[in-house]
Amino acid sequence: ACRMTAIGLSERQDLRALVAASKDDKNALNRIVDQAKEAARSGAGANIGTALHSMCEQLDAGLETEFGEFAADIEAYRATLAANGVEILPDWMETIVRVPGLNVAGTFDRRVRVNGKTYVADLKTGSIDYGFTAIPAQLACYSRGQAWTGSYDLAEDRYVDLPDVDQERGLIIHLPANQATCTLHWVDLLAGWEFAQLCHQVREVRKRKAEALEAERDAIMRQLRDSENSESLHEGRADAFLEALKLVTGVRE
Repeated sequence: ACRMTAIGLSERQDLRALVAASKDDKNALNRIVDQAKEAARSGAGANIGTALHSMCEQLDAGLETEFGEFAADIEAYRATLAANGVEILPDWMETIVRVPGLNVAGTFDRRVRVNGKTYVADLKTGSIDYGFTAIPAQLACYSRGQAWTGSYDLAEDRYVDLPDVDQERGLIIHLPANQATCTLHWVDLLAGWEFAQLCHQVREVRKRKAEALEAERDAIMRQLRDSENSESLHEGRADAFLEALKLVTGVRE
């Protein structure tokens, strides 16, 4: 327990700050200890997930690997794919893709073939939420992306369209660590694509707002430099001045 607390505190600056501010508050310190233990467990879970993810990649690449205490997980992964006719296409593992229309990029885990059709697949080793939320949007972007060729030659096109990938459905391979179980979940990429486009629109609106406020800030700062004092500002620009001042100072309400 002490080791877990120490690990958690080492990873969380906010908890260390709370300790410094709560030295005489026993109840507060107990709560901080609980949070530190939870932070340590969270970090350990992430590391285990990364390791299991890597082992599956080595298996799918045809490499001989000792799976140790994860052998049962790997066997569940192998058996589930085989039982459902999921064929891994190893040439397209961990592929970097970009989606020019949305100005986003990422790395998808697998390209798989099921019943003669090719799909984008994502391996998840933690909890999943495969409704109309982030994962379908993620896979929808992957299915419509361009794959990086691995070339650094600026004179050539370094991205190519993904060949023959279904854009209506994607596959989640759920392999929770240390549970010796693996399940497959199909997700709606049409709904995911709508969600991804909506997110892009919201991001663009926020970007335009930030650019407008920045332009307003620059204009006001120029006027301030050209003025002897801030009282020379036109009364009607008071709100804009306050917004600009927040941007200059970094103050947020």
